[in-house]
Amino acid sequence: MENQIKFIEKIYDKKQLNEIEYKLKCLGNDTKYTVSSFCLTRLIISITAFILTILLTDMGYIYAPFVAIACYYLFYYFNITKKTKNRNRRLEHQAIYFFEILTLTLESGRNLENALKVTCDNVDSEISQEFKKALNEMNYGKSLFEALSDLKNRISSDIINNIILNII
Repeated sequence: MENQIKFIEKIYDKKQLNEIEYKLKCLGNDTKYTVSSFCLTRLIISITAFILTILLTDMGYIYAPFVAIACYYLFYYFNITKKTKNRNRRLEHQAIYFFEILTLTLESGRNLENALKVTCDNVDSEISQEFKKALNEMNYGKSLFEALSDLKNRISSDIINNIILNII
């Protein structure tokens, strides 16, 4: 495992690895990859496509670099970009109901932390799970501000992040 990380750090610069790590966090619990496993799988698939293109086609030495580059970028698109867009769409759809219930709970006279707990207990959705994770972090010593800031970093939807900023 440690050898994988060292190998990946030699190939990718720190900025790219941090961006991939952020994008993987934005996928929530849907991801099966760590940063090193994602990068390593991406490289292996691209190299395999390169070799297979050379071996299986007549003009493989011409097509192989293009096929490898296409596999490299398509792997990122299908495993991160597309899944992030789908998750954001789901979260934004669920946010309408979640924040409506949160508003009603706040209007009943509860403070923000209690209103979040009540809302999370009564709404079963992916956004509710993210807020439960933030509340759980608060139980382990984080402040409400820190927990909501971390929540904002785990969600890449601008609409939901604006609401979280307003709550903060």
